[in-house]
Amino acid sequence: MKKKTIVFLLACFLVVIFAALPRSIELINGNYVFGYDQGKHWLAAKSIIVGYKFPLIGDEVGGQGGFFQGSGWYYLLAIPFFIFQGDPYGAVVLMFVLSVVMIVLFLSFFHSILGKKEALAGGFLLSFAPILISNSRFAWPPFVIPFLTIFYLWFVYRVLQKKYFNILFVFFIVGVTAHFEIATAGTLFIATLILYILWSLKERIPVKYLGLGLIGFVIPLLPLILFDLRHDFLNLKGIFVTLHGSKRYVGTWAEYVKIISNHWMIFSDEFFRAFQTIYIPKIYMAGFLIAGSVSMLLDKNISLIKKKFVGFLFILPVLLFLVFLLYKNDLWPWWISELTVIYAVLCAIVFVYGWQKGLVMQILVITLIGLMAASYINKTYNSFKKELSDYGGVHKINGKKDALDVIFTDAKGEQFGLTVFTPPIYTYAYDFLIPWYGMKKYGYEPPNEKQRLLYLLIEPDTGEPWRHKGWLETVIKDGTVEKTWNLPSGFIIEKRRLDL
Repeated sequence: MKKKTIVFLLACFLVVIFAALPRSIELINGNYVFGYDQGKHWLAAKSIIVGYKFPLIGDEVGGQGGFFQGSGWYYLLAIPFFIFQGDPYGAVVLMFVLSVVMIVLFLSFFHSILGKKEALAGGFLLSFAPILISNSRFAWPPFVIPFLTIFYLWFVYRVLQKKYFNILFVFFIVGVTAHFEIATAGTLFIATLILYILWSLKERIPVKYLGLGLIGFVIPLLPLILFDLRHDFLNLKGIFVTLHGSKRYVGTWAEYVKIISNHWMIFSDEFFRAFQTIYIPKIYMAGFLIAGSVSMLLDKNISLIKKKFVGFLFILPVLLFLVFLLYKNDLWPWWISELTVIYAVLCAIVFVYGWQKGLVMQILVITLIGLMAASYINKTYNSFKKELSDYGGVHKINGKKDALDVIFTDAKGEQFGLTVFTPPIYTYAYDFLIPWYGMKKYGYEPPNEKQRLLYLLIEPDTGEPWRHKGWLETVIKDGTVEKTWNLPSGFIIEKRRLDL
């Protein structure tokens, strides 16, 4: 094996270590967030593995219109559910694996087409990216999209190489994102389609490849389409209402300026969260990336294929911003999760390009990378110092398990009922956790109904700490209170005896 290859592999190993360290905290301490969404999604995975129910749709989204995302997230979660026998820790493992494998895939896919230096620089930037680190520690469907973006960019590059059959796979990946965030799928589809049409007109690509791309996009959406056919086009109507309605936009220019300001804030925040910028003035980072990209596009010594790829990476975020202007309401940052990968890859290419432009640019590149690395080290150290032992209160799994331990231990084998109050009203996290944990550790699944011995598990609302008192006075008002616990996590437990 050549010396350069060994050095490259060792550098890749170092990149993976950098990626794994800050993403492993919940993996090590086993104390992860398990709230409303996680409970709902884990129940869906349970229904697939245990109940043999195979859903066509996922979460309901869409605000005013009301429509559904694809069900792919449920099926993906079903894999760790099966492997870990229902333990929600499996979702933490899934997110860690996806976030690290994403970087391994980038190194594997792109070192041969962009170059080893570009691949390593991109790997480091993806490992350092604060938003990717935080998202990898939280089981939520939109956070799968950066993983899919690696495939998206790979197939885009293949298309730019005039391997046109890959158009099918580009749009297929876009369609798959609808199973994790449908807003991403819709906007990325429009932006990709516009860029493809403009490019195909220039390159005179046969129209059949456009049809192939549309087929690729539709294939992952077939379950949603089937659901719509069965339910009077509920999704299609919901999307239409959402796009044309707005709780804020009333037709005045002032209101529309507010919408544009919100969009700009979300896009700019997500750009800077893609890099470690604690020690770097944000305007410098943006200026370096823009100036470097433009210089590459104007440089006659850069290969045409690399120019096309840089142009694509540069234009796509701009076009996505323009597409989102059609949505006359506030944006959510996870709707553009794919852009973190776009920015990191573009920045890696610009770094290597700058390195080739002499000593001054080399010093600038080293300075930027060094400051990013310093920020990464500082944040990673503080995360391990503060968060490795973080109890997490009512939101993390340990607080919930400890509250259940208090209840089951106090009952001393007596059968009891268990009712939960939680601010989101819906008790998905507890609907899964109580039966699973109860049977696993104590061999008993308490019913959610009034029994002679009844425990009330209360998750106070930090914003409105009096809310549960109204629940106690109206919904649950029977029986004699024998004991009350105020746990360090913040949970309140009441033990009651009822005359039944």
